[in-house]
Amino acid sequence: MLILRDCEGCKNKEGDLLQRTLVEERTLLATGWFNCVRFGHEVMEPSHPFHVIFDHERHPHIAMSSWDMKTFVQVHRSSPKELWKAMKRVLGKDYKKSAESAMKNITKLLSEYDALDDRENALQEQLNTKRERGKDARAKVLEKELAELAEEREELIADEMKLRDLGFKKIKEREKLLGENA
Repeated sequence: MLILRDCEGCKNKEGDLLQRTLVEERTLLATGWFNCVRFGHEVMEPSHPFHVIFDHERHPHIAMSSWDMKTFVQVHRSSPKELWKAMKRVLGKDYKKSAESAMKNITKLLSEYDALDDRENALQEQLNTKRERGKDARAKVLEKELAELAEEREELIADEMKLRDLGFKKIKEREKLLGENA
């Protein structure tokens, strides 16, 4: 779980703190492995039911926890390095596979997506030009190449989905809570 807290009394209103760290691609991608919960500034009032989450000496704006809250990490500095370190720690508690390894491979895939997009855009421009000039035979060849690129994209998407699946660790407590759906 990724837990965000807004704050009225500082610069970090409306999640600015997280937005600054999400500039880094790795952090943005890693948020996909978390369920995100955002609290307003009123969570700091002692009467708020979730006040205990932020009732710490330094009142974090960002915190993370494992599914059972046994691993709870506060992020006091907004550097991408500190945030990533905390994310890896929490993800390591709940998932079988390494988030860091998956992230490296997903980043490589993003480069492949970019190259695919560039090739697709170039082919689409050529196709439009050939159609305007009435060169139907060449247009059909370009359409076939575009269809092949679409198949490549589907393969990349399948590869990405496999990389994103880190596999939950089997934990008896979670299985008991979730029943057969664990």
